[in-house]
Amino acid sequence: MPNPESVSTWIDQLRSGDDNATGHIWARYYERVLRFAARRLKGTARGAEDEEDVVSQAFLSFFRRAQDQQFPDMVDRDDLWRVLLSITRRKAIDQVRRQQRQKRGGAELEQAESVSLDQLVADKLGPIQSLIDLELVEHYLQSLEDAGLEEIAKCKLDGHTNVEIAARIQRSVPTVERRLRLIRRKWEQHAQ
Repeated sequence: MPNPESVSTWIDQLRSGDDNATGHIWARYYERVLRFAARRLKGTARGAEDEEDVVSQAFLSFFRRAQDQQFPDMVDRDDLWRVLLSITRRKAIDQVRRQQRQKRGGAELEQAESVSLDQLVADKLGPIQSLIDLELVEHYLQSLEDAGLEEIAKCKLDGHTNVEIAARIQRSVPTVERRLRLIRRKWEQHAQ
């Protein structure tokens, strides 16, 4: 019989929509995630939002995505912790960027990570790390604001060649290559 206080049990319950699991996970990890978020935001101006907002957003995103079965390889507390930290890190970066946009001309975001399409495709990471980075990938895909570019980026991220992508979207290979260069430029600008 599974231990009712086991994180693995809570993960299974969370996937099945058991609201008690969300309470257990929140109670067990909230303070640790809060300390992590505070460290990520250290040295940044705290406007209307602070580390508690980051943690709330991170947990909401995590619970929603876990119930949507987006972390199929997450099975134990180590996996859960890595996922929570990754989502929290991303939410902290987003918060700092929002605040800097509001201030106009604020200090550069030191935590920002420049990620190119080539890096995302070239990295052959394990399934857990790939799922952890899903939040970052989604963030970059949303920044494209063009369904055609997003489709090409998704195909490239899935490992398709330029020839395969061209056939899929019914365009020429040079067109795909031009759009991939445009995606790279947009993502480089977005990372700055």
